[in-house]
Amino acid sequence: MKIYLTICNKEKRYDKRLLEAVKRYSYPRINKIYAMAKKDEVEFRIFSGKFGLLKPKDKIPWYDQKLNIKYTSKLKKLVEGQLKKENIREIIFFIKRSTCWKPYISVIEKVSRNLKIKLEKRFI
Repeated sequence: MKIYLTICNKEKRYDKRLLEAVKRYSYPRINKIYAMAKKDEVEFRIFSGKFGLLKPKDKIPWYDQKLNIKYTSKLKKLVEGQLKKENIREIIFFIKRSTCWKPYISVIEKVSRNLKIKLEKRFI
């Protein structure tokens, strides 16, 4: 399976109830890539520093957790398990050149290399 992937964002809806990931992270970049995935008939995932790879309809609570280097080893294991379980073989990762994106990029690069998953980075 092939996926379009982008990271979550700090700004998110603060509703106390569970929300679908694509609604919790209602942000122009995420909405744009989600629309592209639907148009191209490709699965879409949001990369969360807390939950790993989220499907658009996965319901999540509000949280505030920035991904940092200390947490990347746990996150690598989580993401690796998710990729294996879903048999994801190709990732198109929509990224920006920004220091806050580096831990996410590092995790995806290492996991995809370990699992021999094709990774393409597209700058947005």
